Amino acid sequence: MMMLTEDMWRGAAACLLTLMAFVAARGAARLAGGHPLANPVLGGALITGAMLWALSVTVEDYVIAARPLMGALDLAIVALGYVLVERLSGRIRLLLPILGALAIGTAFGIASAYFAARLFGLPLDFVQAISAKTVSSGFAIALMERLGGPPPLAAGLVIATGMIGALTVPPLLKWLKLDDDDTLGLSTGLAGHIVGTDMLMRSNAGAGAAAALAMAVAGLIAAVILPLFLS
Repeated sequence: MMMLTEDMWRGAAACLLTLMAFVAARGAARLAGGHPLANPVLGGALITGAMLWALSVTVEDYVIAARPLMGALDLAIVALGYVLVERLSGRIRLLLPILGALAIGTAFGIASAYFAARLFGLPLDFVQAISAKTVSSGFAIALMERLGGPPPLAAGLVIATGMIGALTVPPLLKWLKLDDDDTLGLSTGLAGHIVGTDMLMRSNAGAGAAAALAMAVAGLIAAVILPLFLS
C-alpha cells in the first residue's frame, strides 16, 4: 500500500482549502444575486488569503502545494473549445465578423495596457501582468506561467478589470440601445471576463453563452499576441 508523503498531504490540504473557499464564495455570490462585486473568484481568493494568513502559510508554499489545481485549470481552458463549437454552430455567416471584432478588441486591450505601462515606467512584473488583464484569469495565469510573469498579480488585475467591465458595459449598451443578446454577451465577455460572463449566465442564457464565446476566443488570441509583446 502506497504511503502518502508530507508533500502529498500538503497538496491535498491546499486543494481542499481552495475548493472550500470557492464553494463558500459561490454561496455568498448567490445570496448577493450574482452582483459583480460578489464575484466568486475574488471572494475565494480573499477567503484563501485569510486562511493562509491565519495558518502562517506563505504564498510561495501554497502555490507549490496547490500545483494539481493548475493542471485542472489547463483542462478547463481546453473545455472552453466546446463553447466555441456550440455557439458558432449555425452561425458560419457571422464567424468572420465575430472573430474580427474580438481580435481587434483583444489586440487593442493588450497593446494599450502594455504601452501605457511602459510609458509610465512601471516595473517589468507589472508590465507583464497588466498586459494580460484583457483575458480571463485562467488564460492570464497560464500565460504568465509560460512567459515568466507574476500569475497572482495578473489574476488580481484580471478580476479588477472584470468587475469594472461587468459593472459598466451592460448599462452603457442599454443606454445606447445595443443590448441584443449577441452584442451584450460579446462585449461583456470581452471586457468583463469571467465576472461578466457569470453575471449574464444567471440572468440571460443567450447573452451568457455569447460572453463565454468572447472570453474563450480572446484567450486564444492573447496566447498568440501576448508573447510578441513580452518577448
